[in-house]
This record gives sequence, C-alpha cells and structure tokens, in this order.
Amino acid sequence: SPLFEGRIALVEGGVQLRKRPDIEAPRIEILKSGSELDVVKSDGRWLYVTTKDGKTGYVHGRLVVNDKAAQ
Repeated sequence: SPLFEGRIALVEGGVQLRKRPDIEAPRIEILKSGSELDVVKSDGRWLYVTTKDGKTGYVHGRLVVNDKAAQ
C-alpha cells in the first residue's frame, strides 16, 4: 500500500497546495500547520490530496506526516 494512505496532517504551516506535482505549478492555497488531508494517491515524491473543505491538489510528501504513524 502507499506510504501515505488516508488522512494525514501537515508537519508545518505554509505548505503550498499546488495544481500539479511541480514546485513551479500555480498555488491553490497555503495550508496551515496541522491541516488534515485525505491522500487520494501518491505521484512520485508528491501526494495528490483533498482538503477538509474539498479542494484538491498536490503537496510535497516530505512536508507531511501520516497521523497514524505519529500516534
């Protein structure tokens, strides 16, 4: 199964939700520290996620932690 599956929480604030898995991609939103995300799929080092308010986009995998592992 993917490294990150299901709900995760961000490690730090200011993580950028992007339209594509690319640091040059347009930013959709800046996510707050501890934001909960649902991982739809992993795409290399990037995760395609859905926010609690229904936005979808990509975040870099090293900037998030699986909350199941953190417990």
